[in-house]
Amino acid sequence: MNQHHRARRQGSARRAATALVTALVLAVGLAGCSGGDGGDDDAGPGGSDASAQDAQVPTSARIGVVTGRLGAARKKAVLTKVTEVVEGWWDAAYSAESSSDDVDAAFGDFTKDARRLARRQLGVMGNADGEDVGEITQKVVKVDVLAPDGVVSGATARFRLLLDEGDSAERITGRLALTPSKQGWKVFAFDVRRGVGG
Repeated sequence: MNQHHRARRQGSARRAATALVTALVLAVGLAGCSGGDGGDDDAGPGGSDASAQDAQVPTSARIGVVTGRLGAARKKAVLTKVTEVVEGWWDAAYSAESSSDDVDAAFGDFTKDARRLARRQLGVMGNADGEDVGEITQKVVKVDVLAPDGVVSGATARFRLLLDEGDSAERITGRLALTPSKQGWKVFAFDVRRGVGG
């Protein structure tokens, strides 16, 4: 193993040990919407394609637990919009061409408080440390929805993102808690882990 790869692995190991990032802003939303941890392995093929940046890697997205009554059309609409928010963050934060400015812009769909916390954790929340990153090889999103009395009031996106770095792989998993607003869906809390391994 050459020095570059050894340094990359050491950096990834440090992240794995310290990569738990939790925004406690309205954290009840996480518990209320989600029934499991991030990156659910049961998530199967779903209805959202990746953006043009990673067109070769479609996002496997599907609805998880729905608390309350919600018709099929509303479920599909929530899944589409929430997945777009997750993909927007991924594409700006973890693509091979990402810069610090791109990562900062990736939090445009985060609330003010969540954005401030995310900016303090750029080593986990994006590719802002100057390291080479691998290509995205897997994108999985499972969306739990909170809809009391048929009114959508929140969602939790559980996700898994895999990066292939040649001789190793990086796994980014976790949850984003989102709420609908006049400006679209906004991330108000998050729990993200980043470490070595597929």
